[in-house]
Amino acid sequence: MSFVGKGPIRAIYSYHLSFLEMMGRVNIGGSTSYRAARVRTSTVLVVSVTAAAVYLFLTGLSPFTRLPFRPAVVVVPVFMGIITLVLMSQGTLSNERGWLAFTAMDPATYLRHLLFSRVISALAIIGPFGVADIILALLGIRAGAGSAIVLLVTVPSASILAAYLVARLGAVQQVREEGMMPGQFDLRQFLVILPTYVVVGLIFVSEISLTASIVIAAMLTVVSALLMSIAGVWRGIAYRLTERGFV
Repeated sequence: MSFVGKGPIRAIYSYHLSFLEMMGRVNIGGSTSYRAARVRTSTVLVVSVTAAAVYLFLTGLSPFTRLPFRPAVVVVPVFMGIITLVLMSQGTLSNERGWLAFTAMDPATYLRHLLFSRVISALAIIGPFGVADIILALLGIRAGAGSAIVLLVTVPSASILAAYLVARLGAVQQVREEGMMPGQFDLRQFLVILPTYVVVGLIFVSEISLTASIVIAAMLTVVSALLMSIAGVWRGIAYRLTERGFV
């Protein structure tokens, strides 16, 4: 990938809209290691569109699977929501070179554009399913409307909040956890995964009531927008990450 002729902000979007990165710590036989993987966003989009088309056919178009209750319409948003939250919370800042980025531009500018670019790239995973749910809603499947709102609004907004919490607690995978035994679980790590459980609960509530899905999506959107609009918050995140050893 070439960044010739691109400014700093364009370079951020160019890279993160081209690749999806996944990483995490793996504990095998008491030995903890850090693993990372990178895949082209276009590849993910093709796979996601194909899977969403199959989901749409089996759920709403196939005459053999038209049931009064379609569990897939409820299960898919939960499954896709968990994937996106983990991807955003654990993968947004990992492998980023903070020592370079935080000195090349205002940390607030860098972090906010980084988050926006990651949210847009994450839509390559959940976006096609959101579109499929809109079609299901138009076909008369009521749960489709709530699922579409969850995938296209609730999950992206919640992902921003999850990424903020991980950074605020200094729980980025790139930061070493000194003094922790392999497999040890502390309060800070619990707080990091807590938003996932909360959002899963909100998704279930959204599936039950369309009104609830609209209210929840609106609340999360407002909170995440306010958070993104405060530059001082993200400058503080940069200092917090540095204090925790993020390099």
